[in-house]
Amino acid sequence: MAETFIDAIGDLMRLQRWNAMPRIETWSEAENIAYTTHIAYAVGKLRSLSDNQLVHVMTRALLKSLNKHYLSDILVDTREEIKKLKPDTWERLVDYAATETATLFPSEIFDHVRGYMTYKGDYKAEGKKEIEELIKFAQYKVAVRECQINKPVYKKFYEPYVKKIKAKIEGELTQHLNFEGCYSKLREYPYKVENLKNLRRWNRVNRSVETSVLGHTFIVALLTLIVAKLYEKELKPKINTHPSYPAILRALFHDVPETFTGDIIAPVKNIISKDSPTLMKQVENKMMNGFKKKMPLGVQRDIDEHKLLEGLDDNAEPYTISSLVRACDRLGVVLECLFEMEAGRASMEMTSAYSSYISRLQNSEWVFIRELCTRVLLEHPKVLKRL
Repeated sequence: MAETFIDAIGDLMRLQRWNAMPRIETWSEAENIAYTTHIAYAVGKLRSLSDNQLVHVMTRALLKSLNKHYLSDILVDTREEIKKLKPDTWERLVDYAATETATLFPSEIFDHVRGYMTYKGDYKAEGKKEIEELIKFAQYKVAVRECQINKPVYKKFYEPYVKKIKAKIEGELTQHLNFEGCYSKLREYPYKVENLKNLRRWNRVNRSVETSVLGHTFIVALLTLIVAKLYEKELKPKINTHPSYPAILRALFHDVPETFTGDIIAPVKNIISKDSPTLMKQVENKMMNGFKKKMPLGVQRDIDEHKLLEGLDDNAEPYTISSLVRACDRLGVVLECLFEMEAGRASMEMTSAYSSYISRLQNSEWVFIRELCTRVLLEHPKVLKRL
């Protein structure tokens, strides 16, 4: 059971879905949450939801399943039987887990984050009914995608679940036809995001706690959500919309270019940049240009306006979205290295990255980031001894 926020993130990185099923491809809960958030945002954008509504969409998508660090991945059949026999019991269990999970967050945002983790969603938003249906739709579509690789091999196991999920989309969601119409217009979007799951981070290193680029995206998006909420006043004067909107989007998209280029490690990027500062940007732009043109206009506008496919600037102006997401990206690296070092399998490369990034982050303008780094050092002394 997670005792700290850092432990909870680690649980979701390790927690495997479809745990009672035979499988060739595995999905972690972290990967599922990141993918679901992407799909919910994109379909919501095509539904012409406002930026403020989409903030609720992405926040609910990122936080709704966070309870699983506490509940674990209870089998679907078991969960449905509990609901049939005593629905209130399941609802109370989820709400209890939401309260316990919210205590891991900074106290000043306890009520805010808890509201997005409860069974019914105790948050206020215009068009909340559509938002809740949209989140369920995204979760169901991602669950079906998770079955696609395993179903042909283990047909008798997965086919019944796929049929059930599709029946739920049609039976539970009053707007499923509208959502399906929007989803069909996304074209390559879902598949490119899904490919981030296939990109293994630290690919040269034998891992105990493997992380994909999609799993890393979850960490960065969750951290960004928290920091953006804590520092709304500092961010608001610099942007024209709700600060959480461009911040979470920037975090969700920051590694999307890697679905085209692959996960190029920082030392190699640095060498290329010294030799030709603009080369990688030119390569990425050329590879992503066709992808962007195939996106719906609303998504294209967000990509251009919020620079979603541009690299994060190491020297970004303080208290900006770019600075925020870059700090959360670095902290994500620190946590990945921490989980590996705790398992006793960290390489020199990961140990060096951990030391370098945690040192830089202790000078960050974001107090929450500095405090979390201090907690890492204090709560994990065995790791510190290995440095």
